[in-house]
Amino acid sequence: MKFLKIFFILFLLFFRPISFAESNQDKLKSLQIEIDGITRNQSIGPKKTYITPNTREVGYAMYYEMVKKKIEQIGTRDFPILDGQRLYGKLIVRIPIFQDGSIFEKDGGPRVEKTSGNEQLDEIALKIVHHSAPFDAIPNNLRSKDRDDILVVITVFNFTDGKTVVDSESKKQIEN
Repeated sequence: MKFLKIFFILFLLFFRPISFAESNQDKLKSLQIEIDGITRNQSIGPKKTYITPNTREVGYAMYYEMVKKKIEQIGTRDFPILDGQRLYGKLIVRIPIFQDGSIFEKDGGPRVEKTSGNEQLDEIALKIVHHSAPFDAIPNNLRSKDRDDILVVITVFNFTDGKTVVDSESKKQIEN
């Protein structure tokens, strides 16, 4: 009986590599086609540039400052309040901005990258981002010549002392 099991296993191992190799080849071909499609879509789609408080290139840093000031203004005016109580906390937010200054919603729009721990505060922060838009159009000197552009702003919101501060201690927060 043991001999039959060993013979059967050897038989399967001996004959299986041909069909197994062929199915792997087919799988590799289909994956390559899928990867080629994704690569084509990315090269055709908008160019994404990420900017943070750490961004040093002058044009991008200036655009970041403009976005920051607008959000701080709206966030301070519409400070988060729930049931008559102010909400305090810090969170990291990702804000994709299309070249015309509108929020780019196609990939899900703005989102919280690191929560404050308070779901209501996180939701209100995203509403503040939407109320702050549209932002200024991306300057021509920062734009691609052959395709659309998206600037993805990643920053820290700090709701404290009745005002909204964007990027307070962000450099450390975003790196961690």
